Amino acid sequence: MAADIAPFRLPRYAQIPDIGLYLEQVVRYVNAYLAPLGEPELSPSMVSNYVKQKLIPGPSKKSYSRDSIAYLIFLSYIKAVMPLENIGLMMEIQKSSYDLQVAYDYFCD
Repeated sequence: MAADIAPFRLPRYAQIPDIGLYLEQVVRYVNAYLAPLGEPELSPSMVSNYVKQKLIPGPSKKSYSRDSIAYLIFLSYIKAVMPLENIGLMMEIQKSSYDLQVAYDYFCD
């Protein structure tokens, strides 16, 4: 298994599309990065729930920003080992400590 995931890399913050993606595009983009590690797929309803819970920024004119996508990638990986309420608290601490780009790239490392 280690050999299978050795070449795996998450996209750096600057590599995440900054053109605004629609919900279905966001789901496909994030799921492409979840697949190699066997993580459960992200669904459109999960994204909507994360917006309602204020875990990620909501869409602007039906498109999701780079920030939203970075948070979704992070959430998709970390939710398997941490409850969502703790993730929300951790994200609040992150916002007061580091810029999202810095924090997300730390996560990628």
